[in-house]
Parts: sequence; structure tokens; C-alpha cells
Amino acid sequence: SLASDAAVEVLDAAGSAMGVRIGTPMASASLVTGALCLEQSISSCAVVDRQYQRTGRNDRPSESNNLIFEFALQSDSTGGTMVLRAPVGYEWSTECVVTIDKSSVFGVDSSLPEGMSPWPIGTSVSRCRGQGRVAHIIVEGPGGGVAALLSGIRYAFRVDSVRNPAEQPTGNDWTIEYGGEASVPFTGFALWTPGGAAVLPEETAQSATQVVAVRFAPTHDVPVRGTVSLEVPAGFSLGACVDVRLYEASGCEEELPTCMMADEDLSVGASGVEVRCAISGRLVTLTLLAVPLRNETFYVVRVPVRNPAVPGEVARPWRLTTRRSLWWVGVSGTFEDLDAASLSGFRVDPPVRVFTMDSQVVPNGMAEVSWSFTISFAEAVYIEDR
Repeated sequence: SLASDAAVEVLDAAGSAMGVRIGTPMASASLVTGALCLEQSISSCAVVDRQYQRTGRNDRPSESNNLIFEFALQSDSTGGTMVLRAPVGYEWSTECVVTIDKSSVFGVDSSLPEGMSPWPIGTSVSRCRGQGRVAHIIVEGPGGGVAALLSGIRYAFRVDSVRNPAEQPTGNDWTIEYGGEASVPFTGFALWTPGGAAVLPEETAQSATQVVAVRFAPTHDVPVRGTVSLEVPAGFSLGACVDVRLYEASGCEEELPTCMMADEDLSVGASGVEVRCAISGRLVTLTLLAVPLRNETFYVVRVPVRNPAVPGEVARPWRLTTRRSLWWVGVSGTFEDLDAASLSGFRVDPPVRVFTMDSQVVPNGMAEVSWSFTISFAEAVYIEDR
């Protein structure tokens, strides 16, 4: 505090910043998200579920995505700028494209879902510009004082495209502003990425041969004939297929780091091999022959690898993907992507020169023991090193 007779010295000059306009709440707004159609004929699925095959909808991390929105206004509008705000991590295309035609929003020759109405004749979108996570869309009406959009009517439109973030954003709220109205923030969609995924090595030393465990819980069921693929970073060498195993894990719900005990080896069953393995370069692919993988159930792939011969300064990512076979189309090797994830790997370090246990282990149960080790490092170790 200052004494009453103290001189007051001004430091920074007063400044101002432009605020935001507070709009009237919209009647409704949402992002239209269905479930992936798993039927052989997608025409048997709901219209909103067909968008993944017909509109370029792609909810996997870091992929380009085409999204459908619906909204209703409180009052008629004669046109203007619509502002579409995505959560942090999304990035709109600079020249985005908006589709409002009733037979195209949900894919070519598709109809609108029940409750949604076509945009009025004469209303159009003349431009869409993306800048970071914000898109500006110019809506033009027929003119002559005729409303471009009417109140209380649910309109749908599709925007191509936005780049998904690499990871699920902490905040997942979207908003629409148009005609002096603003939506209440509405929830977006969950990225199609496996839950609890992690790369768990046994050895991090350069040139070490080891078995790496990769844990994951798929978001979607992976049916029989589907695949689980794992791509290791450059510099790693994969071992033989005969040593690759797929397990259903236990205990993951309680404690993820300790859920490596396997309930069941899914690689070999009573009738023989139940998982077919193929290795090509840095990619190992497991094809399910008898047992599907269930969504939100933890599994572990154990893969033999040889670490790079040169230590790395940073950990490089491993890539995990799941796919289902579209065997009914009659073309061999036709698949549809399901989940995808870029997993944090581990840094490869120079091995220690010496690491031995000097003390003799007391064999008696419950006996207190004191262990001593001899360690010689290849490089200097400093305070605060880990």
C-alpha cells in the first residue's frame, strides 16, 4: 500500500482490447455424430450412421475430417457471417467447403434425417474461410428482405474439412454464432483411438534384443478377419512372427501399470493358430482368425524387437491401428480403418558398462536382506539425472 502523501507514478499507459458481442441464445445446435455402420449393406443403417462411408467423416487422430452440424434459430435471419468454433487442437482448412443441399449433406443421394429441413430456396453459402480452430462462413439470402433462414427450423450443413488433433482435447466444446445468436457450447465427438494404450519395454539399451508389450483397449469391436497392426519406429528391427503373441489382459481397470498378466493367449487355441502374423519391414500385422476383440477390453501384443544400434535423444512414436475386413465386396484385401493411435515410445540409451549384484542372496523366506551392486556408466551422471 502507499502512504496518503506518497507520489503516485504511472508505469504503463492505460490500454483497451476489443471484447466480444453477447448474442441471443440459439434455439439449438449440435454436431451430428452417429455410429459407424457395420452392416454389409449400409443402406440398412440410419442416415446419420452412413456418413462415415459416404461423406469422408473420419474421427481418427490427426486425420482430415468432414463434419455435419445442425442448428435452429430463435429469429428469422436475412443472411450474414456464421462463426464456427472448434476446440483447441482442431484446425480448419483455409479454403473450407460447405454443403447445404438436402440430398448431399449426408452423402450423395442421401435424405435428411427426420426432423431436419432443407435450406430455403435462394439461400446459399458463398465462402468458407478457416483460420486455426475458427471457420467463417458467409450465408447469403435471396434478397429483397426475404429471410435466408427461418426461426424454429432445424437446418443441417456439412463442412469439409477440419484436421483432428493428435489426442483427445481436454475441452471438447464447439459453438456456432449466426444472425446475432450464439449457441450454448455443445459436446463434440470422441476420437477413434484405443484407450489406455502404452508401449512397455523390457530394455532401453541400444542394440538390446527384447520383447516389447503394447497395451490397448479398442474403441470399436475388431471382428474376425479384422487386423491389429503395429508399426515400430525407424531403427528398430522386428523379430520372428513365431514369437509374436496377442493376449487378453487382466487387472487393467484397477491398475494400468500392472495389468500385464494374461487371462488368455489368443494367438493359439484348441483348434490351432487363431491369429495369423505377417511382418513387412517395420510393420507387424495380426489377423484374427477365430476370436474377435471386444471394445473397451484391454489386450496386449508382445512383439520381439531389436533396439536401434545408435542411441536416440528423444523417444519416437509407435503406430497402432485396427481394421475390419470388408470381405463381402469380393475383392481380397479390402479393409476399413477402425481405431488409430500414435503411442509414446521410449528413448534408446547407451548400455551401462558394468552392472552386477555383489551381495549373496539369503535363501530363507521372510529374511531381511541387504543388496549391493556395482555399476559403471558409459557417460557421466549428474545431480538431478534420473
